[in-house]
Amino acid sequence: MDYKAIQTDDLTSCAELFVRVFNSRPWDEDWAVSSALPRLTEIFGTPGFTGLMILSEGRMAGFVMGYTESFDSGGDFYLKEMCILPELQRQGIGTALLDQLKTHLIEMGARKLYLLTSRDSPGSQFYGKNGFYTSDKMIMMGHWLKPAD
Repeated sequence: MDYKAIQTDDLTSCAELFVRVFNSRPWDEDWAVSSALPRLTEIFGTPGFTGLMILSEGRMAGFVMGYTESFDSGGDFYLKEMCILPELQRQGIGTALLDQLKTHLIEMGARKLYLLTSRDSPGSQFYGKNGFYTSDKMIMMGHWLKPAD
């Protein structure tokens, strides 16, 4: 496996992979490249951005991206998006990519890595196997600004 830092010209390929992954089971979302590309471009443009692609046989097998946020005792990395080609999932590629990200973040001086994912999902199981935990001190809260359709 090879790793590459995500550059501007990689964002369309990342968006295409994102759509393929999140429109598939178990997420069954309704993304289009036209909606995924702006999301990934926003993340890419955030100060403190870090993004890595993992390549298998010269093609993108997956990516991870997010950004470092400043806190009172150092920087914490907010992992915003991660996905692996469906046919390559459950082969250790996601874990390898996450391990590479962790190494990179440690070298950068980041203190913590955190994310949001759906409760009781394959994502939460994957992250749990990779050392993530559910915080007893923090909760996610939301508020709809208008009724959901």
